[in-house]
Amino acid sequence: MQLDAALPIVRALADGINPVTGELYPDQSPYAEPRALRALYSAVDLMQKEIDREKRRERLPANFGKAWT
Repeated sequence: MQLDAALPIVRALADGINPVTGELYPDQSPYAEPRALRALYSAVDLMQKEIDREKRRERLPANFGKAWT
């Protein structure tokens, strides 16, 4: 699965929403546990940074980073 497809799913879980049905998870859900929330939000942040990095790389010239002759 590509990061840009996985990001909305992980973001929904972090927000306490079932990504399939759109329903809110109950307060007793494992996704409401503080450590799980911190881990999910950390994953969202890292995924977003990697997606942004990939978009920047796509805009670079084809020869970027290659040695000069």
